[in-house]
Amino acid sequence: MEQKEFNETLEKLTDKEDVAGIEALVNSLSAEELELYQTELLEAYANIYSLWYYDLICGKIKEEHQEGIVQELFEILTLAEKIDPENTHPKQRAQCYEFLSELKGEETDKLLNIQKAIDEYSDALKNNENILLNASLANALLDKMLITQEFADDEFLKILELFELAFTIYSETVTSSFIHGCFRILNFPFSKNHYWHSRFLNKFTLALTRFTKEEPITFLSWSDALVRVLEYQQYEISPEYAAELNDISIELLESITDYQTDNEWLLNQLGFAFEKAAKRMKKGKLPYYNIALTYFTKGQTLKPATWTFPVYATNVLKAMAVIYHSQQNREKVIELFEEGRILFSKVYEHEKDFTLNLYWGEYLIEYARLVYNFDAPEILEEATEKSLIAKELGSNYYNQPYTLLAKIALKTGDKDKCMEILKECKKVFSTEYYEYDMGQVLGDEDFREIWAELT
Repeated sequence: MEQKEFNETLEKLTDKEDVAGIEALVNSLSAEELELYQTELLEAYANIYSLWYYDLICGKIKEEHQEGIVQELFEILTLAEKIDPENTHPKQRAQCYEFLSELKGEETDKLLNIQKAIDEYSDALKNNENILLNASLANALLDKMLITQEFADDEFLKILELFELAFTIYSETVTSSFIHGCFRILNFPFSKNHYWHSRFLNKFTLALTRFTKEEPITFLSWSDALVRVLEYQQYEISPEYAAELNDISIELLESITDYQTDNEWLLNQLGFAFEKAAKRMKKGKLPYYNIALTYFTKGQTLKPATWTFPVYATNVLKAMAVIYHSQQNREKVIELFEEGRILFSKVYEHEKDFTLNLYWGEYLIEYARLVYNFDAPEILEEATEKSLIAKELGSNYYNQPYTLLAKIALKTGDKDKCMEILKECKKVFSTEYYEYDMGQVLGDEDFREIWAELT
């Protein structure tokens, strides 16, 4: 088969996620052609595997079809191994067995599948696979422990050693895996759960402390890991312990208040970390908001054409303005909002960006509310301008511009215009099969005076 014909055929089959078709294509090739096209065929199988596995773990597959999808994933791995026998995919097989273990209801089935996962991870490590798989094996052993309800000290020591081996080199994946292992143990139903949780968390802390000496930005991942544990609420954690962990997550950021980088993604993450920390603090919020603002504005300097950094920066400015408003410092509130207007206006070709103009309109409405109680014709006129731009750029795919325009009309005393805009919005977004509801407006206190007329 000629290269062009092969590529076109394989591309069509991959796009259709037609595993059987790819298998038929493989069977039609000669030994020489199979060797020639091996890489492309393996990539096709890998792409389909990744798509299906992602859908599976993200809950996009109905429960009654999940076991069947897992079996098809195993089949894809087997087909790939026929082309490349030296690559046996132990990690992927182990992950599939882990999923089956969670899916199964009977203890014997759960135990059978988790043991298969353990065996796959163990074999991979014996064959010098990635050292990070030690963390995967550790978590599989924790799964087995929970199934059998056998919480032996020697098993905990073995699992702890595996986590430490995985953490020989720094990895965010291991950071997440290790810390979740720590808190899973905290919720294990046995008398020494607090003891072993502390042992594991101390080792986790020691390992990360070592990495922070080599690269201070590791403090960011460390703090984020603790924040995720608290935010996702997967584990039962006492309020007192949660408060202690929250304080630690904030303190960890003190070492990276002036971290120097030109990496836009990292600036984003740093800004978010300090902003979220400020929100979680009971007092002393402003310094952390200021640090977040510094990271976001530096990001805008590096990427002046993107909407993200000015939007994130102005969110911080709004939060700071609220604090100064509570302190009755009107001059500072105005200064902050004006700083935000400048940040928005600096965006390259800002008139062409839907998202930017939408947030710009919202920002100006908040400015008018907080400083002038909506008695701010110039500011609200600009808010109307930005909302109209967003409406036009949104091409009737988004209802938010209509809501902003209706709010401006209502707050400037034109109730009839407000109702007209909302009626237009309902007409635009209703279809033959769906009647647009006013849930967003009915949940917004700014529209309280017309709620009765909308229900």
